[in-house]
Amino acid sequence: MGQVVLAPDKFKGSLTGAQVAQALANGIHAVHPDADLRTVPVADGGDGTMSAALAAGFTPVEVPTTGPTGENVNATIAVRGPVAVIESAAAGGLSQLPGGLLAPLAATSACTDGGAGLVAALGGKRHDRNGDDLPPGGRSLLLPDFLDWSEVDSRVLDADLILACDVDNPNPTQHAASSTPTPC
Repeated sequence: MGQVVLAPDKFKGSLTGAQVAQALANGIHAVHPDADLRTVPVADGGDGTMSAALAAGFTPVEVPTTGPTGENVNATIAVRGPVAVIESAAAGGLSQLPGGLLAPLAATSACTDGGAGLVAALGGKRHDRNGDDLPPGGRSLLLPDFLDWSEVDSRVLDADLILACDVDNPNPTQHAASSTPTPC
């Protein structure tokens, strides 16, 4: 048997990617004790991304931030040298909604604001056609006319960003026959 690479994602609600990889490795070693295994937990950009980064040797750093409905929350990011991994769900995901109550029109994240919460967190502003600031949340998604990046810290603008997303929201006009919503 050659080298086997085990690269699982999490089993949502039960095991992290690292735990799945270890369970698979244990099973393979029970049958092939000399198997050359390499475990590399992965994630798709959603829940579990932080666990995969930490399993890859990143260091956890807790940072204060704003939750999806404006409350203060602490989120963990993963850091290794000049690289940081940020799992947006840790700060603005559905699990951060107070009392688990959905707030699609007011939430600044949790899959409801089209990225407006991220734009605001980076220092950008959304304006309507009159140049007025738009309120946070999904309610104003139909109103933006332009984004103002003039107050964004230059370190953000100069950073290399790599995004991973676990959601594909198809164009509703192309999939009008489908009544199954895409989960966040």
